[in-house]
Amino acid sequence: MVREQRWLRLTLRAPSPLMETLSDLLLEHGALGSWQEGSAVHVYLPPEFNPLEVHSCLRRLLQCLGSGAEEIEFELHWEEERDWQSAWKAHFRPVLVGRRLLVRAPWHEVPKGATDRDLPIVIQPGQAFGTGTHPSTQLTLEALEQHARPGMSALDLGTGSGILAIAAAKLGCAPVIGLDIDPVAIENARENLRLNRAEGQVRLVVGSIDALASGARFDILLANLQRQILLPILDDIATHLNANGVAVLAGLIETEEEEITSEMARFGLRSEDCLRREEWIAIVARRRV
Repeated sequence: MVREQRWLRLTLRAPSPLMETLSDLLLEHGALGSWQEGSAVHVYLPPEFNPLEVHSCLRRLLQCLGSGAEEIEFELHWEEERDWQSAWKAHFRPVLVGRRLLVRAPWHEVPKGATDRDLPIVIQPGQAFGTGTHPSTQLTLEALEQHARPGMSALDLGTGSGILAIAAAKLGCAPVIGLDIDPVAIENARENLRLNRAEGQVRLVVGSIDALASGARFDILLANLQRQILLPILDDIATHLNANGVAVLAGLIETEEEEITSEMARFGLRSEDCLRREEWIAIVARRRV
């Protein structure tokens, strides 16, 4: 009898800003996928990972993180493949974001109560951030829905799963470009474009904002990143916005709002709104003429 494959599940409990950082780092170093459940994030590692080495590596990583690391707890467990698959699928449920963005996984049926006005966005959970369950993704989608108009050009900076770029295309934006420095994320996004029949509506590019042509300008720019990534590129974000263009800056927490709004004002970006959910925020900024 063939023995069923086992997987190593790492469960982390940490302050929200560190949770995303840790999850991203683990995905970059070979983790197969992650999902959040309340105050915990579950990360699945290949069976060849040695638990003792993972434990030692995490301890070294926590020392490097410094402030806040003492609040992080983690556990390691072995799981059979069928347990992983059922837990993975059970976590992802269809979610209506904003007024009509209906995010679901490929195995979901269209929920009862869905209307013809709803715009389905099908996302295959994988090794990329953005499944529609995280507050920062939801806030960015809500801001996009509020400001997107047919014919607007859109840039999704750090596209991850491609969820924001797909939503922009479904809201009528064109052209739409998704950028990500991670080739694995781009492949995940490409699969999601296929699931949404949006291959011809979104162009995916491996690279950061400096991969854009110097004259590229957009009506709406989505940056669901993190404070330490956003701060050094605020000048570039302003440069690549059309006059009166809108930037949605997310992946931020409330305590970072003042610093971000103050810094972006130096580059002609004026805060028009700030969407909030739990401790997460999305700043809606407009480029002053």
